[in-house]
Amino acid sequence: MFSLSQYYFIDRLLTFDDLSKKSQCKNIKFKRAFEFLQLLFLQRVYGIDIITRSSIRRLSKQQQQSEFEVFLGGSCNPTTWRCEQAIPYFQTHSVSYYNPQVANWTPDLVEIEHNAKESASLLFFVIDHDTRSLAAIAEVCYLVARKRTIIVIMNSMPNDKYQTKFIQQKKNFNEKDNQADYENVCKARETLRLLLQIKNIPVFDNLKVGLECAEFLIKSRKQTINNYKNFDEEKNCKHNEKSKTTHLFNKFYRLSIFLEKKSHATLG
Repeated sequence: MFSLSQYYFIDRLLTFDDLSKKSQCKNIKFKRAFEFLQLLFLQRVYGIDIITRSSIRRLSKQQQQSEFEVFLGGSCNPTTWRCEQAIPYFQTHSVSYYNPQVANWTPDLVEIEHNAKESASLLFFVIDHDTRSLAAIAEVCYLVARKRTIIVIMNSMPNDKYQTKFIQQKKNFNEKDNQADYENVCKARETLRLLLQIKNIPVFDNLKVGLECAEFLIKSRKQTINNYKNFDEEKNCKHNEKSKTTHLFNKFYRLSIFLEKKSHATLG
């Protein structure tokens, strides 16, 4: 857990308590404060290691239990593309998915969603014109920078801004319309499209085509993994046969040397 120098440092630190027993340290408050600091140090040294190890084990267990092939990211409420199109399609084609859009959101879903996103082999993001989707756009940029496998469906913004739901909602809630709001949303999409084009990441304006592409990528990945496993098993099998042959050859060689020495001893 610790190196020899770290143990030596801890031992020296603990021996400092002897100073508090000397005549110079007569202040009882100082002694108690010093002991308390030592206790905090020990808790810090040993506690973090225990917490970190248990957290890693718990996280890895959660990731194994919640490993999904596709993460359905992008625009949420009031969109219905997940439940009406994406989920039925993936269910029909036996592709596992994680849907972050829930009726009743709770804080504990943050960690669950993060684990699902990290374990998913494909990130499927839909950015439509019904919502601003600025957070989703920033998230896609971040995931692209991490070189994650991602598919983006992003349809064009309508020329008439009042056809978008997030502008229509301003009227419903008596909010003051800001011309820069719609322009910023359009510029954010243009910037994202340019970034994805530079990184050679597919951008679709049709959800059905994007779903078909996602299914193709997932099935191709499965096939590649299966082929690799079969190749690895065959390679291991050949390696084991070769090892057995080498072992028998060495055994026979040692036996022949033993018999040769024995025959020389008999003749002598």
